[in-house]
Amino acid sequence: MAAALASVAFAAGGPHRFKAPDAVGSISASGTSVAIHVGDGINECDPAMVWNAKTGAVTKLKDPCTSDGTFQNLTLAGGTAIWWDQSAGNHVYCDDVYANSRGLGICDGTEGDTFYEFAGDATVAAIADYSVCDSDCVGDNGQLLPDGNYGVEVARLVGRKVVALLKPVDFRVFLDARNWRVATLEPKSTLTVWDTSGKVLWSVAGVMRRWPKSSLIASSSSSDAKFSKLCPVASLPKSQPG
Repeated sequence: MAAALASVAFAAGGPHRFKAPDAVGSISASGTSVAIHVGDGINECDPAMVWNAKTGAVTKLKDPCTSDGTFQNLTLAGGTAIWWDQSAGNHVYCDDVYANSRGLGICDGTEGDTFYEFAGDATVAAIADYSVCDSDCVGDNGQLLPDGNYGVEVARLVGRKVVALLKPVDFRVFLDARNWRVATLEPKSTLTVWDTSGKVLWSVAGVMRRWPKSSLIASSSSSDAKFSKLCPVASLPKSQPG
């Protein structure tokens, strides 16, 4: 595979460029730094690194390289690079979640079909986990459960500790985290913004009917507390704090 270039332009001066050693499998930016995973994550030791586009410094991320898939969902939240490793058989098994090359001990390879997502910036690093049902989950009555994500819970990383933030809720969608806020889409299409103590700051029901889906994943160039990534600022109710 051909090598790839990552480029960041600053207001003062020309663009800064980093030449990855191989094709870029995933990329995540926060502040002036970029986390880059090279390759497809299938080979055990595809490298990953954090490039500071302002200084040019490159920090290699370390992984035990004992899993089938490494650096899954690599996300840069401020100065913290977060990812998870997984192994596969009849199910997908989380081997652990890592923050800046340090295992958090969240999982140990025995928990099947639990998936992880991350988001954040310099103010908050959020970790969401959930179980996926895809025509293979049976309820207490022996009947198939509806497809979807179950037991979606959210925690935040505080120093070296993982602190619970939101209790598990079925069919919740984890959207984003930044500016001391966490955003989720709760059941019944209720867009909800929480603070980092788990308190609801505001919510809007029926958001998928009020705004097209494309507007919920719009550009995230603004750091506005109303989460411009999730919906246009102009479309938010005027009574909502911002």
